This record gives sequence, C-alpha cells and structure tokens, in this order.
Amino acid sequence: MTPIRIGYNKLWGAVMLLVAALGIVVYAMTGAFIQLGLGLVFAIAGVLWLTRPFLVVTDGQIAVKNLMGLTLRRFPFPQLADLEVDDGAIMLGSGKDRMRLKLSTMVVSRSDLDRLGSAVAEARAARAAAPPASPAPDAT
Repeated sequence: MTPIRIGYNKLWGAVMLLVAALGIVVYAMTGAFIQLGLGLVFAIAGVLWLTRPFLVVTDGQIAVKNLMGLTLRRFPFPQLADLEVDDGAIMLGSGKDRMRLKLSTMVVSRSDLDRLGSAVAEARAARAAAPPASPAPDAT
C-alpha cells in the first residue's frame, strides 16, 4: 500500500506566508529587526505547514507527525478496510477497543481526508469481493 498523507489545511499555510511577507515589508520600511525575525519565523512555519503531513496512513498504522516530521504517536490497526472515516474523525478498532481520532478540518486538509475515505471504501469493496477463506483441513 502506498502511504496516504493527510496534510495540514493549506489556507493557514498561505495566511502564514502572507503574514511573513507583511512582516518583511514592515522591516523594509521601518528597519525594526523584530519584524524581520517574525517574518522569517512565519515564512518557515508557512512552508512547513504547506509541505509536511499531519498524519501518514500506512499498512497497519497511522503515524501522527509534527511540523518537523518527527513521529509523535502511532496508532495500529489490522487493515485499511477496518478504518472508518467520519466527518472530522477516524475510527479505529471495534467494540471496547474502539478509538476515535478527532481531526479538526480547520487544521487538516479536507481533500486529503476525503482521499483517505475513498481508499477505505475501495479496500472494503475489495474485501467484500474477495472469496471467503476456506477452512483448514482436519489433520486426523
């Protein structure tokens, strides 16, 4: 399975880059170094926000990443078809082990979340179309 990357909401990355540009313009007009520093911080954060994933879904696990790319937490699951993607959440497991990963659409890219939902639907369709496993023969 190709990893599915769930990125950050692109709108906020663009806003950070706009704030960075404004900070650099203010620095150019006034010479206040604090504005240059803030502009650079917002520029770096905006670029990372636009390029780094928030979640990476691979075979059997969801990895939660920070902006620097480090994995903060891992959530295992048996198969992609076992996930449920609801509006703003990913459900893992079943019964008492059921876990809800709540995702704000203000932070997470909605299109990436929809792409994960499509991949889960395809995996469920493939599992339903697969022939049932035959029982193991008795060794008597």
